[in-house]
Amino acid sequence: MLWGTSYGVAELTYTDNTGDTPQKRSTIIKIDVDVREGQKKNAGQVRNRLTYIDADSNQIVES
Repeated sequence: MLWGTSYGVAELTYTDNTGDTPQKRSTIIKIDVDVREGQKKNAGQVRNRLTYIDADSNQIVES
């Protein structure tokens, strides 16, 4: 695994109510991610939660 800047994608689906008939729409959003080395795992172990760090405060904000 390489540490540094990477990216992910998210698909956003929503209902557009601007016309006479509501339309389902979706868009793909690229999300930049700063990947940092985490706690090492032993053989057979997996991470069961996601932790991310706020870029401004450099603090863990979700886990």
